[in-house]
Amino acid sequence: MVQRPRGKIIRFGCRDTADLSFPQWRLWVQGNETYLAGRTWTGVSKASLHSSGNWGFTVGHTRVPVQGPRVINRNLSLGPRVCFAGVAPPKPLRLAEDHSSSETFLFDSLAPGLWRDFALLFSGSAKADELLKHMPPGTRLVGPMLHRNGNQVWLATFTIPMTAADIERIRSEAAKVRIHIKGEFDPRHFRIPSMLLLETSNDGDTMFTNICLGWENFVPDTTSS
Repeated sequence: MVQRPRGKIIRFGCRDTADLSFPQWRLWVQGNETYLAGRTWTGVSKASLHSSGNWGFTVGHTRVPVQGPRVINRNLSLGPRVCFAGVAPPKPLRLAEDHSSSETFLFDSLAPGLWRDFALLFSGSAKADELLKHMPPGTRLVGPMLHRNGNQVWLATFTIPMTAADIERIRSEAAKVRIHIKGEFDPRHFRIPSMLLLETSNDGDTMFTNICLGWENFVPDTTSS
């Protein structure tokens, strides 16, 4: 299945469930460059995927290299991936949902033990059917968006099973997070209770891994003000 964006911006994410709350992301092109960021923190940090191949993720004044592109064939390369882990926190924290009046592509949220994977694809002139041959069964495409030079940028999304080691790693990483709160806690202050891991996959591309947080990650700040 292929969905067509109306312009040069693709806003995407997962639908919320009773147990999970997910951030939405924004993918856009400008000239011959491609950018990727969380929808609500575009001005704070983003991944810049320059046509020169000099890719990086910037947070404030800090820049971290981004792996890629990974060449599939002469007409297709794979860029960073945004991955949502199907691991609910022990004590789910339901907060204000992330609504946008702009066109947003939302896909079914995760059954336990599944990754929802969003992969950036870069192509010279490949058609959707050709791209899908290189993707897992059930892949859905959004695009293309065009660079000034005519090259295409696509967003592909699919689900794949998590291993037991994947699930344990996500739980372990989530358990490391402690958010200290003062006074009476109003959950509306935290629209999206999640953390982000920047890591390299076994295939050599960069993954932005979203992890849902829960009540267990919020602790009272007992220090005097």
